[in-house]
Amino acid sequence: MRSKRAKLLVGCLAIAMIGAGSIWMISIRNAALRTLEHERTRDNEVIPFERIELRPYGGSDVKLIQNAAAVRGLAVFRDSYFGATGGGLVKLSSDGKALRRYTVLDGLPESDLTAVAVYHDTLFIGTRSKGLVTFDGEHFVAYRWTDRRPQAITSMVAS
Repeated sequence: MRSKRAKLLVGCLAIAMIGAGSIWMISIRNAALRTLEHERTRDNEVIPFERIELRPYGGSDVKLIQNAAAVRGLAVFRDSYFGATGGGLVKLSSDGKALRRYTVLDGLPESDLTAVAVYHDTLFIGTRSKGLVTFDGEHFVAYRWTDRRPQAITSMVAS
């Protein structure tokens, strides 16, 4: 009789432990879902920024000498490759030859570029200290946060 009672007790304890474990796992899952929902609602918060249309330098009396050999980011935009370099934005042919280089003289806020990504037919460019820049193939537009000092964009991915 004792062994039957012991087995029954062990079985009841096992069921209780499984139940407690299940409740614990469900509470962890629910907490994670609440946190995820909170973070998703934060995505809808607008981070204050200013939009600045950039213009190229109109003069011909300045010539820049910068190294654009080290490519930090590469993206395909409008059938060409564009590379972010320490010497500006470089437009490359499919075989890797430089077709055009864009610098501060062409309207970039700085030449020290860190990343590029394409999203909705616009090239997004990260800079070392001047925030985010977009390029539509002809014009540059800068976006700077107004509520924080750091303006570095070091990596991007289109999603």
